[in-house]
Amino acid sequence: MEFMRERYGLDATAKQYKDRFKLWGLNKNIRADEMEPIIKIQQKRGLENKQTAFRVGKRPVNSEKIKRYMKTHPIPAFGANKTGNMNENIDSAGINFVISTLILEK
Repeated sequence: MEFMRERYGLDATAKQYKDRFKLWGLNKNIRADEMEPIIKIQQKRGLENKQTAFRVGKRPVNSEKIKRYMKTHPIPAFGANKTGNMNENIDSAGINFVISTLILEK
């Protein structure tokens, strides 16, 4: 807040910043409904020996963050959802993934 006050003359309270971050959809962490499709796509492409870089919103997702999530949140094997259904759609709104230099967006 001090940085914004000194640099831009913006004098807002912490609550005002939090409200704006929520309005803009900015989050520090990646939600489970965003991370699980990322892991499934990564597993699928890993079987094909392909590298993939992910973005949530416009922020890149670090591969270490994905590994850390997988350690603490076990998910079903690739191709099956939590009930064992093999027909689950792996794409989710707001998740982009980069294949080589091509950016795919839903």
